[in-house]
Formats: sequence, structure tokens, C-alpha cells
Amino acid sequence: MVAVYIRVGSPERSVHNLNKQLSVCSNFLESNGKKIEYVYEDIISAHQLDKRFIDILDDMIKRDIDELYVQNWSRVSRNTKTIIEIVEMFRENKKRIISIENFPEVLTESFIVDGLKNKLT
Repeated sequence: MVAVYIRVGSPERSVHNLNKQLSVCSNFLESNGKKIEYVYEDIISAHQLDKRFIDILDDMIKRDIDELYVQNWSRVSRNTKTIIEIVEMFRENKKRIISIENFPEVLTESFIVDGLKNKLT
């Protein structure tokens, strides 16, 4: 099963930007033969996301969702180290979090973490 995570940082941007992210994700998944089963949606600053992905992961486990798609990594965090930690947490629980804008490169599991780690050096 597949889910999507969409997020904006402030209410002023909410409707248009959330709809845009959902549309991008939906179009991408449909073109790859996948159907959105669930949407996680937040109006929250990236700096306030601390434990949000722990809750999402727990919910994905309960719902038997295998993959979480985001339009780009900035929806998860603006901090590369935090992104790596979240991706590894998902991987440890046999779940995947995938950035659509980086999709061609994430065809292998190791690219996600290894590629982001390389950006830190």
C-alpha cells in the first residue's frame, strides 16, 4: 500500500500548495501504476516536525502501508542529517520514504542514505 505526505509551513499557503503537492504525487503514482491509499497532511513549520515521522511510521505499520511518497525532501526536513535519520528509521521498519523529485536515483535502497550522506561531506 502507498501513502503520500504533504506539508506546508503556514496556513497562508495551505490550500494551493497542499493541492499542488497532492496533484504532483498523484500524477506520479498513477503514471507508475500505483494508487494512493492514504494521505498524511500537515500545516506545520519544518522546524516543528521533531517527532511527526515517528507517528506517521507507527500509523503506516498499523495500516500496513509500505511506501510514503513526498514531493521533495524539503517536505520531510530542511536538514540533511534529519532526512537520513528518518529514512533509516523507515528502512529499519521495512518501510520506504521516497522523494518524487529524486525518484530516478532512488531505484536502489542504498542511494537514499548513501547519496544524502555524500552531500554532508
